[in-house]
Amino acid sequence: MSNTAKALDFDEVANLMVSLSASITPSEVHGLLAGQLAAGKRMDKSSWFAEAKTLLDIETNFSPDQQEQLLFIYMATFTQIGDAELGFYPLIPDDDLEFNLRLQCLGLWCSGFLAGFALIEKKNATLPELVNDALNDLAAISQVGANEDEELDESAESDFFQIIEYIRLAAMNIFIEYAAEADAQQVKPAANTESFVEGKSTDNKYLGSEQLFTGRKVH
Repeated sequence: MSNTAKALDFDEVANLMVSLSASITPSEVHGLLAGQLAAGKRMDKSSWFAEAKTLLDIETNFSPDQQEQLLFIYMATFTQIGDAELGFYPLIPDDDLEFNLRLQCLGLWCSGFLAGFALIEKKNATLPELVNDALNDLAAISQVGANEDEELDESAESDFFQIIEYIRLAAMNIFIEYAAEADAQQVKPAANTESFVEGKSTDNKYLGSEQLFTGRKVH
């Protein structure tokens, strides 16, 4: 996959959550979706909207603008987690936010990823060693920042970037582990199911990154 994806913006996703009156953080949403995709789940447009309502714990219908934003969250996450150029990163606030808050968001992202991964039934109950080890590490990392009163030493921020590097590679490796099985299980949507690509016919398969980013290039 080529790295043509526009990166998600934490503040834009946060504004979307506010508009939806959702109590979940952008980091948790991104982690939940990434965990499901890494575990092999693939969704068409209607399936993603239904899943988003469940993840966000809301019942109201999405406006056209909210639909567009939710589709982009799915497209960007799916494309980047499988990016051959290793372009995937957990969605956390920018560097200008207080370090402790960024640390908390990273822990929430890991918690979301673990929860999303656990939602998907696996063909084999026994996880591959690579996947099991990565999930155990993510579970440990999910505890970072949980104690707001914890004092951090001078090396904490340097360690933080190393942890992010580990997390993103772990997520991509888990995605790769289940990608072949997920692709083999993909089926065509029903004839009346809408495609992710606006204006296209509805007989497309669940979408790959080449389709997902039609008309969306990095500037």
